[in-house]
Amino acid sequence: MDKENAKNAYSAGASQGSTGVSGSGPGGRRCACDGPAAAVLDDRGAVVGWTETAEDLTGFRAGEVCGRPVQELVADLPDHLRGATDMPESGRVRLRHQCGDTIDVTFRTTRVQGSAQVLVLAAPTHHVADHKQGTALLRALSAQNRITIALYDTDLATVQTNAKPDTPDGLPVQPGTRLSDVLCADDAENLEAVLRQVLETGVPVVRRTQQVSWRHNSARRHTLSLSAFRLEDVRARPTGVAALYIDSDDLRARRHLDLAREVAERVGGSLDVVRTAQDLADVLAPAFGDLAAVDLAYSVLDGEEPSKQLNGGNMGNAALAPATAVWPAGIKRGESIPPLPDHPLWRSFRHGEPAVFSLDDFIAMVGDPQLVKYLAPKDAHSMMVAPLHARGLTLGAISVWRCGRSDPFTEDEADLMKQIASRGALAIDNARRYTREHRAAVALQQLLLPPATTDTPAAETAGVHLPAGGEADISGDWYDAIALPSLRLALVAGDVVGHGMSASAAMGSLRAAIRTLADLELEPDELLTRLADLVQRLAAEAPSGDCDIVGGTCLYAVYDPVTRRCAMASAGHPPPVLVRPDGTAEAVGISRGHHSP
Repeated sequence: MDKENAKNAYSAGASQGSTGVSGSGPGGRRCACDGPAAAVLDDRGAVVGWTETAEDLTGFRAGEVCGRPVQELVADLPDHLRGATDMPESGRVRLRHQCGDTIDVTFRTTRVQGSAQVLVLAAPTHHVADHKQGTALLRALSAQNRITIALYDTDLATVQTNAKPDTPDGLPVQPGTRLSDVLCADDAENLEAVLRQVLETGVPVVRRTQQVSWRHNSARRHTLSLSAFRLEDVRARPTGVAALYIDSDDLRARRHLDLAREVAERVGGSLDVVRTAQDLADVLAPAFGDLAAVDLAYSVLDGEEPSKQLNGGNMGNAALAPATAVWPAGIKRGESIPPLPDHPLWRSFRHGEPAVFSLDDFIAMVGDPQLVKYLAPKDAHSMMVAPLHARGLTLGAISVWRCGRSDPFTEDEADLMKQIASRGALAIDNARRYTREHRAAVALQQLLLPPATTDTPAAETAGVHLPAGGEADISGDWYDAIALPSLRLALVAGDVVGHGMSASAAMGSLRAAIRTLADLELEPDELLTRLADLVQRLAAEAPSGDCDIVGGTCLYAVYDPVTRRCAMASAGHPPPVLVRPDGTAEAVGISRGHHSP
C-alpha cells in the first residue's frame, strides 16, 4: 500500500486532525513525521507495506522490514501478544529503532476492505496526547460564540471557522470562503495584508484593532480585536494562519448587559442602607472599575430626607470596594467628604448626569495638589462620578476609578453608569424609607408600652418586651398593669396581628380601649366580650381597607390582694405561666373568652 492510500485509510478509520507527528526520538534527537507512521501486515502478521513516515519514525527502510514479522520490531512484547496472529484494535507498545533505542508509540489497526491485510497506524504516545488536547481546544473554541476562530491555508482561504455573520440566513462561513466574500473590499484587503504578513514573517499579531464591515451590511462598522499567528508543520514549513477575532463592541455590550443584570440581582435585597450601598460598590469593583466608593448624605443614613444641596461636609463614605485596596487618606469608611471647589466640570453632575474625569481634569478641578493626593487613589488615571437620584431626592454619589493599565472611561459608559446609579439609588431610598418607618414604629411602640416596673399596694410588677426573632422587631405585642378600685390590679398581655407602624397603632387603640373598660370594673370574661364587640363595630364603621385591627389575642387578669385570688380570661392568648419559689413552673388553666376578630 502506498503512502497516499495509507493516509486515506487513516483519515477514514483511525483519527482526524493534524497530519504532522513529532517527538523526541532516540538519543534525544528530534523525530519528525508528516502524518502517522503506517504499515500493512499480511494475514500472518508479516510486514508487506512500509511508508516513508514509518521510516522517519523507526529509522528502518522498507527493504529492511518487509517480509519480517512485525513482532520483531516490538521491544518487550507482552506475553499475550507473543505468537498471536490477530492484531488488537489499538494499544501502546515500544518499537525498536534502527539505532538500537526504543520509541513509545500508540497504535490503531483497521482491516483493509476486501482483503486479509491489516493497516497499522502509529505515532509517538506523547504526540497522541498533545493531539487530543489540541483537538479538544479547537473544539471548545469552535463551540463558543464570544471569540471567533478562523484557520486559513497559505492562500488565506478559510479552512475552518465558527464565524456566523449576522446575515438573514444565519449560515456559518463555509470552508474555502475568502475574506472578500464576507467583508467589504477595502476591509478584506486590509485584513488580508495583516494575515499575509503573519504568514510570511512568522511574527504574531496580538490584540490589533481592526475596523471592518460585513458586505451585506456595509453601513455598520465593527471594531475587532485581532490576534493571529502562523501555523507550521513539523518541519517548520508554513501551512496557514490561525486568527482569533473579538468583536469589541459586542463584547462591551455583553459586559454591560451582564453588569446591569448583576446589579438587578444583588442590589436591593437588604433594607439596611449601608448594606445596600456596600452591595452596589461590590458590583461595580472590579467589574466596572478598579475601585468604587458610595458616599451618602448623613441624613440618609439616619433614614431622613437629604437637603436639596449636597456637597462635601454633609456627606460621608458609606461603602468602599474592594475593602482590601489601598485607599487615600481622604477616603475612609464613615469619614466626611471634604467640600470641593465649584468648577465647570461638575456641571453635568449637578444636572443629574454622570461626570467623567481624567486625572488632569481632577487636578484642575481640585486645584490644590495636596488635596489631590488626599482624595485620588494611587495610580488612578480615570474617574467617573454619578449622582444617586431617586424620587426627586439626591441621596449621594457613586465614584469609580480606573487605575494602572486599565482603559480610561468613555462617554458611552456614562449611559450604563446612569442606569446603575438609578437602580442603586432606588434601592438605597427603599432602605432609607424602611429605616425611617422602623425607627418611628419603635418610638411609637416604646411610647405606648407602660413603664417596665410598677409598685402598687396590690403588687409589684415587672415587664419586658423581647421579640421572638431576637432583633428590634416592630409588632403589636403589648403588656399593661392597671390600678383598679379596692386595691385591685389588672394585668394585660395582648398581641395584634401584623408588624410595623399599623400594628403598633392598632395596639395603642386596643390598650386604650381596655383601660377604658377596666374602669367599669367588669369581670375578665365580660371585659373581653365587650372588647370584641368594640373591635367588630370599629371594623364595620371604618372605610373598606382602612381598619388596622384585623385580628389579635388578649389575656386579661384581675388580682385582689384582699382575697389573694386572681381571676383571668383569655381571648386566644397563650396561658400565663406560674413560677413557684422553688423554681418549678406550670401553665395556668384559664377559662376561654371570646376571640378578637
